[in-house]
Amino acid sequence: MPLGFSRKAQAEGNIHPAGFRRDVQGLRALAVLSVVFFHLKVSGFGGGFTGVDIFFVISGYLITRNILTDVHAGRFTFANFYARRIRRIFPAMLATVAATIVAATLWLPPAPFVAMAQSALSSLAFVSNVFFWWNSNQYFSSDANFLSLLHLWSLSVEEQFYIFWPLLIVLLSRARASRLVFYIGAIGLASFISAYLFGRSDGSGIFYLMPFRVYQFALGALAFLVDRWLNADIRVQRTAQAFGLILCAVGVFAVTSHARLLGVASSLGGALIIYGGNQGATNPILTNPVASYIGRISYSLYLVHWPVAVFANYIFGEQAFGAIDICVQLVAIFILAALMYQFVERPFLSTHNAPKKALRVRNLVAASVGLAAVCALAMADGGLNWRLTASQQRMNQLEAFGVAPCARTETSCVFGASGGKLSAILIGDSYAQHYVAGIHRIAERLGVRVDEQIQQGCLVLSGLVRLGYPDRRCWIGRDRVLATIRQNNAPVIISEAWMGYMIGSIGDDSGRAIDIPSEQARLDVLQHGLERTIAEIERPGRRILIIGAQVVAPCDFTSARLGTAPLPHEKPAPCSPRTADDARNATAGVDKMLAKVQAKFSDTVSLARPVDYMCDTACPIMRDGVWLYEDAGHLTVAGSLRFSNQANNVMSDFLSGKK
Repeated sequence: MPLGFSRKAQAEGNIHPAGFRRDVQGLRALAVLSVVFFHLKVSGFGGGFTGVDIFFVISGYLITRNILTDVHAGRFTFANFYARRIRRIFPAMLATVAATIVAATLWLPPAPFVAMAQSALSSLAFVSNVFFWWNSNQYFSSDANFLSLLHLWSLSVEEQFYIFWPLLIVLLSRARASRLVFYIGAIGLASFISAYLFGRSDGSGIFYLMPFRVYQFALGALAFLVDRWLNADIRVQRTAQAFGLILCAVGVFAVTSHARLLGVASSLGGALIIYGGNQGATNPILTNPVASYIGRISYSLYLVHWPVAVFANYIFGEQAFGAIDICVQLVAIFILAALMYQFVERPFLSTHNAPKKALRVRNLVAASVGLAAVCALAMADGGLNWRLTASQQRMNQLEAFGVAPCARTETSCVFGASGGKLSAILIGDSYAQHYVAGIHRIAERLGVRVDEQIQQGCLVLSGLVRLGYPDRRCWIGRDRVLATIRQNNAPVIISEAWMGYMIGSIGDDSGRAIDIPSEQARLDVLQHGLERTIAEIERPGRRILIIGAQVVAPCDFTSARLGTAPLPHEKPAPCSPRTADDARNATAGVDKMLAKVQAKFSDTVSLARPVDYMCDTACPIMRDGVWLYEDAGHLTVAGSLRFSNQANNVMSDFLSGKK
């Protein structure tokens, strides 16, 4: 009794062979349609993203079933397992990445092209879930609606799961059925508890990272194992399947709820459906010909749908979400998926010739390496600027984030005149970074250099941290910046998202939230943190310039729509600029608080208020057809240059040694 299953299963001489199940194919259809309709913003599919959770359950079921069946038959090898996985996953994935690169070459400006190449490279290395998780916690993360390969994170989770799960199942395959169920259940429970605990501090981590998804794969494995162990009555299984459909419906059709609860409902529902259909207790909702066909092409459908939706949104803007436009996208998605299934997926799965199988695996690996090389070259080239005319390149430079000539991802950078005397250290978050381009021009003209020391998305003030990050990035970054400042007596420029750290997002060094009952209390906390910082870094002869509250645009838009490419796309919808009086009213609270700090340290501290330089009678968002903002708050290079030009006297005096 090598697999420890029931006497009935042993008497039959094998575990039920790894045969085709129409209900599982139908469950694939349910999962993929949920995801597609959610991403196309079809009304009623508020929890459609949980279709991915169902896919993980199905994978756990199929992989566990196939491994145990092969082990029992004496034909399992790790080489064959991974070769099958490569033939199953790589062809359609590589075709998707290649087609996306072609579309990006035509429509994406250099900066988004580099972001696409980075995500493609991480997808080819099956670490895109880690890549997107890390970037989701960065203040400068891109709008997910324009990340054309974002959906490949789920493939990375599966591939990472395949690294350890086969070894685990093989090691446990000789255990008794009850113990095997116990072991798999314990692993799944540990994963779920970890997800629950970790999710308190990082919701994106439990979404993207494989360890917190293991419980879903384990549920699929248990759906297979429990049936073989218990041999339940068919009425029990029919009830389980019906209840599973209800749970999936709760997860998929939820209007609003906690994402983790929706994922748990869909995961349990998927496992119950699989368990309930083992003995033929199938439901026509899952076994009809349409559901079977959609399930058959579900992998291609999943791969194709997101790039189509992203590029439709990018090229046509809001027009892409009209009822007719969504229908057109659905037709295109299904046609492309059917073609990819027929001409890309099937040819790599149909052959039974061993040498031909091995050749195909080698060809797929070679193609993957080739695509990775293309992505690496595109990144090294800065997004294939050769595609654009000189005027287009100039426009893209002006509409880039205002940190140029430094890189947005850098936490430290020297700019201005490289061989000049250190005239200032710029500290803060991304609202310090976006002044770099303008300060660079002034420093270069004066023949001095400036050192950028920042931590994106974090308060760089003594005793204060931004809450909500999953690790100690804000603590570490803040302490690094302040330690650098303490090592010298160079002048310091401080800029923060003074209006961005809202009530509830500020904590102390222990990580506990500071009680902030009102806006005035929030300003008081920031004032005390700033005063404490200035007191700690004061040195004889050190001067400090505080840049006040940023003038915020009156409309919300994303940097993803800025820039130009060979083919046109929809730009952000223009909005009327706010008046200078309105801007002064909006920034008055912060600027008044900063003025108090300046008055307390009047011999050391000076204050520059952006509202005095970004506005005349109004505060323009565009100038001569060029965007001054890359989103509602951050400046482009053009916006940074406008600030420095208008504040030239103040900035020049500070950098040249005059107060």
